[in-house]
Amino acid sequence: MSGLTEDSPRRASLYALVAGVTWGTSGTLASLLPEGFPSLSIAAFRLFLGGCFLLLFSGKGVIRLFRFHKGEGKALILSVAAISSMMIFFFTAVQMSGVGMSTMIYIGLSPLFAGIIERVVDRNPLERRWFRSVGLTLTGSLLLGSVSWQDLRDPRGLLFAAAASLGWSLTGLSMKRLQKNRGSLEVTTLVMFLGGLVMCPFLFTADRTLVFSGRTPLILMLLGFLSASLPYWLFNRSIRTIPAGHAFVLGMIEPLTAALLGILLLGEPFGLIHLIGYSLIFTGVMLLYLSSGLLVLPHGKKP
Repeated sequence: MSGLTEDSPRRASLYALVAGVTWGTSGTLASLLPEGFPSLSIAAFRLFLGGCFLLLFSGKGVIRLFRFHKGEGKALILSVAAISSMMIFFFTAVQMSGVGMSTMIYIGLSPLFAGIIERVVDRNPLERRWFRSVGLTLTGSLLLGSVSWQDLRDPRGLLFAAAASLGWSLTGLSMKRLQKNRGSLEVTTLVMFLGGLVMCPFLFTADRTLVFSGRTPLILMLLGFLSASLPYWLFNRSIRTIPAGHAFVLGMIEPLTAALLGILLLGEPFGLIHLIGYSLIFTGVMLLYLSSGLLVLPHGKKP
């Protein structure tokens, strides 16, 4: 792959798992922001600051970052458009239909979209273990979403949640194509920074007094680094080696992290349906992770 070092499938799968864990901190961190902080501003700060952190890590590589390679224009435009629209669609869904159902539709459908698109575009075979894991995680997601069904304000918002899920799938797959000529850190930095620039107008919809009050700047920086730049880079690193459809399933460890933090730090309720739903997701993720050592690489050789 253009001289870039490739990880073993097991290590790449671990990167996707850790990415899901760190993504799961975003909801808890966002809940610590002052009341009334606009949700689209949260998304914009998260993406923009995440891109800025990665630019700092790039060091002298910043100059090379903006030397575009021949033939990568379409994938780059699609990545930036997809990650920006994903943010807008998701928070529109939350405003219309509430957090619970919107989040579970968004998370639950992304492995399915990614696997189907990868099968159609790249002709990667969909293995039985992938179907098994997607079935378990999607069932668990829908079960968890059903808990919030009575709070559903506008069912049309769920279409935006599905569109956000499709946008996230397209983001991952297009960034994978960009890694033919670039490293995972370089691709993540470029897409997040450009996506952050697209989202910049939403930075100014938040009241300045809210942005600079108390611990808000620290929370926003944590959102940018811990829940954006770090997991996006780890996820990109993983899909250099394993199919994107597998990585999206492994990344579904995210709601388990969010639930654990919500229970321990925010006192959120936890009932039998939650237990069953999270157990299904955990089982689906672990079944795929434990079989990752058997994964055949694209060139047909096992590690």
